[in-house]
Formats: sequence, structure tokens, C-alpha cells
Amino acid sequence: MPGGASTTRLGAGGTSAHEWPCIQRRIDHVDERQVWSGPDLAGATAAPRTDAMRELVATLSQRRVPLSEAEAKAVEFVKALPQETRGEAATAIFADLFARLNAERSEIMRGIERYGAKQQDLAAKLRENIAALSALRSGGDAQKAAEAQEALLWDTRIFEERRRSLTYVCEVPTLIEQRLFALGRAIGTTL
Repeated sequence: MPGGASTTRLGAGGTSAHEWPCIQRRIDHVDERQVWSGPDLAGATAAPRTDAMRELVATLSQRRVPLSEAEAKAVEFVKALPQETRGEAATAIFADLFARLNAERSEIMRGIERYGAKQQDLAAKLRENIAALSALRSGGDAQKAAEAQEALLWDTRIFEERRRSLTYVCEVPTLIEQRLFALGRAIGTTL
């Protein structure tokens, strides 16, 4: 593949026939037990939600909000709740946060997979263009060879820029996992 880009074929545990373009191991869904040590989140479905709780979940889930700030907001909010409803409310907040961030993470992973498939297609196109350029050069058509060379250089540049961007894009699911873990730990300290 041009530029040394690599992909990992999904094994039997994968849910897709596509190539996974990241060096990070593909994990389709985060298990709540990996990020939450509090009460079972399934029990939180019946807990009442206030507008303030929904707003908090929306704020905490925004990756642009620094993690330390999100942790502080979560702890401050939960500690301000009445002691008798604190556990149930804290669990409900984390359950909603978990559902929201896990869904966002899954969507991002599908986007990464599409991105990787486009990179695979572009790599195949580059290989075809290299073969066509070689044929044009050996055929003696200098003008067409120069045009093909220019198109190949442009496509190679696009491929390389996307490959570099992929390194950062592949970090996003891990960052979401880390955010979930940190917020779960912070909220858990208030129980």
C-alpha cells in the first residue's frame, strides 16, 4: 500500500468484512463494567431524570469540555443532591452518559471504517494509476505521461494527508473510553 499505510483484517470476532484501518484493537462496544463500579446501570432506567440531570449529561459528554472540568462538575452536581436520592440519581446520570458516549463512539467507529474503506479504494486507484503511468512512459506519449504523473502526485498527496489524519481519528474511540472511565470513577466517588 502506498505510504506504508497498514490495516488489520477483522478476525472472527469482528462484525464487518471491512478492513479496520487503526493500529488500536477494534472493540465495538465498551462494557459498562469496564468503566463503572457502581450499581447496575440497568436498574437506572426507571429513575426519574430532571432537566438539570439531562443538561449535566449533555455537558459531560462534550469532548471540548476539559475532562478535569467535567469531573468537577459531575462531582459537584451529585454531591449537591439529597443524600436519600443521590445513589439512584448518580447511577441514572452515569447510565445516560454511558449510553450517549457509547452510541457516539459506535458512530465514530463506523465513520472510521468508512474512512478506511475509502483509503483502500484510493490505494487501489493509486496502484492502477502507477501501472497506467508505466505503460504510458513505455509507449512514448510524453504529454499523456506528464498528465498522468501530475494526477498520480495529486492522488498520492491526498492519500498521505488522509493517512496522517487517520492517526488522530483512530484515537477518538480511546479518548471516549478514557472519558467514560474517568467520569464513572468521579461519579462513583460520590456514592
